[in-house]
Amino acid sequence: MTSDEKFRLALVDSLLTMALPLTDIAEQLAKLGWDYEGIGVRLTPDHFSNVLARHLRGEMSEVDVETWANLIEGRDDVEFDQSFEALVRDVLHELANPSLTHPLDPARARHLVDILKSTS
Repeated sequence: MTSDEKFRLALVDSLLTMALPLTDIAEQLAKLGWDYEGIGVRLTPDHFSNVLARHLRGEMSEVDVETWANLIEGRDDVEFDQSFEALVRDVLHELANPSLTHPLDPARARHLVDILKSTS
C-alpha cells in the first residue's frame, strides 16, 4: 500500500468517525479523486449511531449530519459490511437526502439509533 493510499484511508476513517472537524475533512477529501480501487474503510452501524448521538447532544446540526452523509455517499473507498449492507445503505441515503426521505429531527434520530443499536 502506498503512502497516498494510507493517507486516503486514514482520512476516510476520520470522516466516518468524525475524528476531525467536518470542514477540514471536506477540504482534504476534495483534493482526492472519487475513483479508488483497493480495500476501503468499512462503514458500520456504529458510525451512524455515533454521529446521531452527537446530533442529539447538539454537537452536530442537521446540516452537519447531511453533509457528513453526502461526503460518504458514493465513495469508492468506503465499504459496507455485508451483514448490514441494506440497513447501512438505507440510513446513509436517508441522512444524505432528508428532503427526499425524512427530515432529521430528534424523534427520527432516536428512532434510527434504536434501529442501528438493534444490530449490535
